[in-house]
Amino acid sequence: MQDINYKLKNKSGIYSFLNLVNGKRYVGSSVDLYNRLHEHVHNLKNNKAHNAHFQNAWNKYGEKKFKFTILEECDEEILLEKEQFYIDSINEGQENAI
Repeated sequence: MQDINYKLKNKSGIYSFLNLVNGKRYVGSSVDLYNRLHEHVHNLKNNKAHNAHFQNAWNKYGEKKFKFTILEECDEEILLEKEQFYIDSINEGQENAI
């Protein structure tokens, strides 16, 4: 997995984790992208992710088979709307599970 850039500290936006093996994505949003990405990786490495599908995929394929991307930086007020837009468009209406 690539390094998480400190320039994302205190920036709000939408992110995704791509499973490089099967092409599935997890899409999320945060008011602090830097902290949220670190939290995801920490929880995944310690088998404590809140999303069971994501955790299972991480355990099965390993950290090196995932890549995160910042899809868009946006204001906090529209985070959930933008997150839903990306979930619907990237996952073509499927459940937000990797």
